[in-house]
Amino acid sequence: MKQYIKRLLRESFKTYESKNEFYKENNIDPDNLSYLGSGDFGEAYSIGDGRVLKKTTSKKEFEIASELVGKDYDNLANIYAVGEVKLFNYPSQYLIILEEVEEDSNIENSYYQLEELTNEQGISMEYLHYLDMDELDLDDEMIDFINQIEDIYRTCHNLGIVSPDIRPENLGIGKNGKIKLFDIDDKRR
Repeated sequence: MKQYIKRLLRESFKTYESKNEFYKENNIDPDNLSYLGSGDFGEAYSIGDGRVLKKTTSKKEFEIASELVGKDYDNLANIYAVGEVKLFNYPSQYLIILEEVEEDSNIENSYYQLEELTNEQGISMEYLHYLDMDELDLDDEMIDFINQIEDIYRTCHNLGIVSPDIRPENLGIGKNGKIKLFDIDDKRR
């Protein structure tokens, strides 16, 4: 079974000789890319049409993205395409095209409030279902935020992502108005 899954993963993406080949196939004008930011394993660029190009060296993130191409989740950024660029005498570079989500400062504020609540109750963010909501005086907006974060954890766990990297820097508002995780990786390496 494990070999079958590995074969499916290999078949779900293409290997490219150059980034330009990937850009051409996916209608990306490299001169119009707008830098969005960087993280531990790569950089992200706005393509300008509601899509983001992520360049990463994380093989795990690439494998997860490969499995999510074309699937639609309410709380994960949509993945439109992936590709591997083999660089001569260098490690591969992985390219991921995903949905561009809107940054929202309310996410950061709510996240840190939630983190404080979980610390007070002695639970990890991954176990929000143990949060004693009756003991807390929460407004409807915070309750909705907690439910959306809990749903993101649940979706990730159902996909086999044991330790998702859910933090404010990796969250945004999707076109559907819901909070979406856009850095979909497994911190457990």
